[in-house]
Amino acid sequence: MSKSINCNQIYFPNLPDRFLAIDRDIKLLAVAVALILSIPLPPSWLSKLERQASKHELGYKYIYLVEFYLFNWRIFEACLFWLPKNAKTGAHDHQNVINRGRVIYGCIEEVRFRVTRDRVLPTRRRKIAAGGWLKSAFQTAPYAIHELVGASDEMAIALSLYFPGRDY
Repeated sequence: MSKSINCNQIYFPNLPDRFLAIDRDIKLLAVAVALILSIPLPPSWLSKLERQASKHELGYKYIYLVEFYLFNWRIFEACLFWLPKNAKTGAHDHQNVINRGRVIYGCIEEVRFRVTRDRVLPTRRRKIAAGGWLKSAFQTAPYAIHELVGASDEMAIALSLYFPGRDY
């Protein structure tokens, strides 16, 4: 039997108003760490983050949880994505960035592609349920093309980690 963890007491202390900006960054970092470690988050936290998320023209939502910089170079980033049923990210690569992702809620289909002459062809489709890691291997190799699709009736949520951070 797993012990219930009150993440509010562990990760999110109430800080005075003058620390709100720092508090927000600490909270978002704590959310990213909790999701990586599979610590359950209260649904209200995910709902609040979704309300703050940006909507992409393809129909999914996203929010940056963490971005670390070394001078002007983004060395790490973590994003949270919400994909409604059948919403697609569109086929894309991650340039020279290593990408790792985890499904937090629902189910996501990952489609891998290859380029041949003048066409981009799907080569593999894989459904990943909540708790599963995206990518058929340990990571998406730099310049590997893939697409994420919301594959469950409810909203799917995924965490994506990028090292180094993307430059777009």
